[in-house]
Amino acid sequence: MMRPMRFGFVLKRGKPEASQLAAVLIGKLRSWNCAAAVVQEDDNSASLAGPDVLVVPAGDLGKSVDAVVVLGGDGTFLHAAGLVSD
Repeated sequence: MMRPMRFGFVLKRGKPEASQLAAVLIGKLRSWNCAAAVVQEDDNSASLAGPDVLVVPAGDLGKSVDAVVVLGGDGTFLHAAGLVSD
């Protein structure tokens, strides 16, 4: 049996809209039997953490997920790229 695809979420800090949208997307991923992860140090992760959302240290995001969803602007995108690059 294949393991579910894992999506990591990196959200714009200080924007509750990002966590609200992430919650909707995580629900949709769950319905497709996919897993979700959030970065432990992200101030939005507390609202998304749950029994089926993995919370990982920032340095472990790249090895914990198959794809990253970035909800923010250029700075958030660059931050996410730095988290998952080797």
